[in-house]
Amino acid sequence: MNKDRNEYLAHVDWVSGRRQSMKEHSDNVAFLASEACMLPELRDFAWMVGKLHDAGKLGSENQQDFENILLHGDEVHRNDLDHSTAGGWTAEDLTEKMIEDPRVNENANPPAMLGRIV
Repeated sequence: MNKDRNEYLAHVDWVSGRRQSMKEHSDNVAFLASEACMLPELRDFAWMVGKLHDAGKLGSENQQDFENILLHGDEVHRNDLDHSTAGGWTAEDLTEKMIEDPRVNENANPPAMLGRIV
């Protein structure tokens, strides 16, 4: 079964039952990273890194962890799950592709490129 983009979880709170979707979380972090970037030339790259930083949370083990927390409380949280490496690898791969692709120039738009991939 495929989930809708807004059904993947990024954060949950057992006490309040609050859920934050991956889409909302990654959009917020991408915006903040872009806004905080001091170099205008790197703002698109900062946006991409913000968008990808928690990509590993999309994995089934992380999603199941969130569901378990909502059902049983914070004490069942699995602290051994990696959720950041996947985004780092993806950002590295995208950066290499942007550098190697002769069609990409200094005006490349990483968010547009990411949208074609994700």
